[in-house]
Amino acid sequence: MLDAYFQNLRADAALSYFACLKDQKIYMLQEDIYRQLFALASADSARLKAGEATAIDALQSSLEARSQKIKVLQSLNEFQNSLITLSVLQGKKITDTPGIPSDTFPFKKRDFYLDKLIDNAIEKRAELLVAIKNTEVNEKNLNLLKANRAFEFNLETAYSYNSVVKNEIAPAPAYNGLSAGISFPLKLSNINKGSLRAAESAIKQSQVYYEEAKLQITSEVVQAYNNYVASYGEIEHYNIGLVEDAGKILKGRIYSYQRGESGLTDVLNAQKTYIELQLNYIEALFKYTQSLIELERAAGMWDISG
Repeated sequence: MLDAYFQNLRADAALSYFACLKDQKIYMLQEDIYRQLFALASADSARLKAGEATAIDALQSSLEARSQKIKVLQSLNEFQNSLITLSVLQGKKITDTPGIPSDTFPFKKRDFYLDKLIDNAIEKRAELLVAIKNTEVNEKNLNLLKANRAFEFNLETAYSYNSVVKNEIAPAPAYNGLSAGISFPLKLSNINKGSLRAAESAIKQSQVYYEEAKLQITSEVVQAYNNYVASYGEIEHYNIGLVEDAGKILKGRIYSYQRGESGLTDVLNAQKTYIELQLNYIEALFKYTQSLIELERAAGMWDISG
């Protein structure tokens, strides 16, 4: 049970760490978008004074920048709360300087084999080990009850010596006495078989619990494996260049807008697509990492380094 506690603590701590890393990357993304919008709004203000931009475009870009600032503050708040949660797991006080995540998501190709994962879980998961120990304890308890009810008998021998009695009323000569006997105690409690039946029932219950735990653990491993495979496929979809292409389109739209070749709406639409893809990609990376941690938790293993 102590090993199981440590396994869960390590997995929960890893999840908190990568959740904090996710919130950090979202905050940095929102901050970067705000800087872009602020620069765009400043440029539109200067172009408006020079007569190269309309008042509506300048007002719109200023509004977008101010609205984005709210998202920056919201994401900063979530990031700070994640740091507090992480500090608690690190044993730090609230007043201590929090540790800032400096790692990346552990995305790489992992070759897992479902059969081996299930075998490892059955061999090492604490629930099954506890069920096995419970069965052993119940079997020993039954053996003890049977031993206490075993047939018993006692053999007794005695030797005595009496000297001469010269009493006139009841005189008796000297003599040596030897006696032997056997006794059979009657255990009336053996008539009641309730304790034996209860012990036998406990063994059957522990065996049923073992089979139930085995089935439950197998189900958890299969579900965790399916989630891992699905999340990996999602990451692979993003790795075909979706985010990079959206970034190139956004830079091109901004450049064209500044040269008067396209409208502000084109820039905002490109920016919306870019932000959405970036946020979804960060969430997908965290989802993949989460599925990896949960798969190893379910399989009773741990080889995530970092």
